[in-house]
Amino acid sequence: APDRFMYPTISEELMKSAESKEDEDEDENEYSSSSSRSSSEEQIEERSSEIYEDARNDNAHCKSRFCDDERENGVWALMAQVFDSVSAMKKAYGKLQEAHSPWDPEKMQAADAAVVAELRRLAVLRERFRRGGRRQVVGEAAETVREVVAPYEAVVEELKREVQIKEAEVEELREKVKCLSVENGKKNINGK
Repeated sequence: APDRFMYPTISEELMKSAESKEDEDEDENEYSSSSSRSSSEEQIEERSSEIYEDARNDNAHCKSRFCDDERENGVWALMAQVFDSVSAMKKAYGKLQEAHSPWDPEKMQAADAAVVAELRRLAVLRERFRRGGRRQVVGEAAETVREVVAPYEAVVEELKREVQIKEAEVEELREKVKCLSVENGKKNINGK
């Protein structure tokens, strides 16, 4: 950021020019008061235009530095996402290995889906890095959420289908129990 105290303000310039004007009036009486006023006004205008030019240059420098800082912050955010994804991947892979030990197909399927989801997330981050992250920061956050949530939504839908299948099996078993209990009731009545 530019140091605003490095350059004098316009009011400071006016005060300096007024002091120099008094010194000029005392030292040199050759010039008339109107000519010294116009020359000091010209000096003030010249100096103020220099100040404004310096401020514009500093502003342009700040804007380019802000862009660099924004790009750097974007890279740091991307790296944080990569490390988060790698950590989640390691955890999902550990669960996949646990599902192998005593073979559990349900755990195996869930762990496999989690590993695949994290691999997809890493692939998305890799592509974003290759493209250079040219998206807006807000849009990037929303896109990241969508990219991360999509695989989990697919797993949830699959689990919902499995629940429906299990519920159908439960209903079928209830019907069998009901039929068997009715048959047992008839046998008990006939057997007495």
